[in-house]
Amino acid sequence: MNSKLVIFLLLASATLFSVDTDDLEHEEISALIKYFTANPVNINTATASDLFELPYISEIDAEIIFYRIESQGEISSLNTLVDENIISKETAQNLKGCIKFKTARSEVQKAEYALRFRRTLENSRAYEDSIYFGNPSMISQKLSFYDRRISYNILIEKEPGEIYYADNFKANVILRQNDDYRIIAGNFNLTSISGMLQKEGFTMDPYSYRSSANFHDFTKSAPTANDYSGYNGISVFYTYAKHRLSAFYGIKNLSATIDEAGDITSVSLTAYTRTETEIEKRYNSRHETAGAGIEGTAYGLSYGIAVSDERFDRGLAAESSLSEGTLGELSLSKSFGTWNIRTDAATDFNEVNFKTNALFRSKNLNTDFYYGYIQKNRFSFTSTSMMFGSTGEEEQVFGMKFLIKVNKDLVFISDNLIYSTSYFGSGFPGSQFSMKSSIKSEKLLLEPAFIYKHRETTTENFVTSETKEYNAKIKSSFEVKPFVLGFDVSYTDKDTGYGYLLSSGIDYSKGSWKIRAGGDIYYTVNGTLIYSSSSDIGKYPSMSSYSGMGRKSFIMIGRITGNYEISAGISQLSKEDKDFTGSGYDIIDSGTVHEAELNFRYLF
Repeated sequence: MNSKLVIFLLLASATLFSVDTDDLEHEEISALIKYFTANPVNINTATASDLFELPYISEIDAEIIFYRIESQGEISSLNTLVDENIISKETAQNLKGCIKFKTARSEVQKAEYALRFRRTLENSRAYEDSIYFGNPSMISQKLSFYDRRISYNILIEKEPGEIYYADNFKANVILRQNDDYRIIAGNFNLTSISGMLQKEGFTMDPYSYRSSANFHDFTKSAPTANDYSGYNGISVFYTYAKHRLSAFYGIKNLSATIDEAGDITSVSLTAYTRTETEIEKRYNSRHETAGAGIEGTAYGLSYGIAVSDERFDRGLAAESSLSEGTLGELSLSKSFGTWNIRTDAATDFNEVNFKTNALFRSKNLNTDFYYGYIQKNRFSFTSTSMMFGSTGEEEQVFGMKFLIKVNKDLVFISDNLIYSTSYFGSGFPGSQFSMKSSIKSEKLLLEPAFIYKHRETTTENFVTSETKEYNAKIKSSFEVKPFVLGFDVSYTDKDTGYGYLLSSGIDYSKGSWKIRAGGDIYYTVNGTLIYSSSSDIGKYPSMSSYSGMGRKSFIMIGRITGNYEISAGISQLSKEDKDFTGSGYDIIDSGTVHEAELNFRYLF
């Protein structure tokens, strides 16, 4: 038994449970908060899946909040959850605009201006050699106004290397009447009824099978700042009784790789290229989609039906894995006492993907059994990865998920999958086991974690290979007012390499002032990536990835009042195994890189 496996087993024996990936970027969290501020969730009627969509709410938190309201009745303030040690005071502060407590929407009228500026302080070879056209700064500006009847959102942004300060321009106007109707004109994002058309939807989206107390939202109205995923067009829904009709039409630009004949061979959502080299390889293509759906409740059965059509404005190569055409989805669910049964299906009207779930809920135990069959050579607007596809690849998944509530401060979740994947006509097995836990006291939070993945694959020449992956993590925080101390330990082991990460930090919050400081120390081999959510210098901490050997430190200071927020931070990343950082043309001739960020938000 090698030394790295011994270390892993020691860590796993201390943790026992699986990791909740911290994979939201700053802009995604900001966009979620913006969306739910304009479309608050009624916490007293929301399901666990509705709550899990909120930023800063983990899967375990969502289950505990849902169970608390279900068993003890409605709440009128997030302070109730803080007092009962279900969420932290800071989480309640961040979510206060995203939650409502009654069905009727209170009169809200608020305008917002937000600015984000980020820049690497060292010089990059890309700009010295004029490979990138623009300057190395990222600048994002948002202007929004929203109340219960009309809203507008405007986003003006440029990424590093882009020329114009409005290279990414998005805007929309939203007209609504409570939950009776909504019209979005301009930019919007799309979602899927069943989750089936997402890549590995039933494993990547653990709540796609859950029935919601509210209607499913076909479109998300908030423009995002971190990509070009939004469509430009119009989206509407109209609600009557227990039924809702939705329809949309939109166009967006895609970055398409083309072959020598000029045919598209792959696409991604990185819509606008920034370098001369990229322009030689890529062509900005247009993707067009239209769709409609109806959902609701009839005869005690919850249903959802949707049809969409997707087109490119260029001919696809015959050998391309891309598809275009009409796609359909169907979802049916019904409750029988403590049981909930749901079946989802998705089709391109040639082949069908489907999954079915049986969920049992009792006072202290939730158990979900599910089976799914998916073919990954189809794509939908719900997933960028599916656009690349893997022709001929099929997968069957058998799963069991358990949630055990010992009490409100000790919850365990276990997710166990056994699946078979077809490559080139042959079946290959795989499995995944994960467990995670949340252990709380008045001042201490521990989140130990463990995950194991195994898979066999083959090449087109029928050469088989086996891959295994282990991840273990302990995430902790301890509150000594006005300070919160945090310490995380992570270990990742893959067939190609392994890595360690130690993260520590301290938060100071008093009155309107907030200070965060801390850092990461990491070590990986053979290019293994390991992830941290501790060292982002934005207002909302988000994911960073590391490879090699080095460390990162940061400090951020901010002031938050009733009308404005302002924060600034600086980080230092040092790589001890390299004399430069970056990839491609983004090389910086130094083993140490500094990044600065400024955030400003004003409500008026």
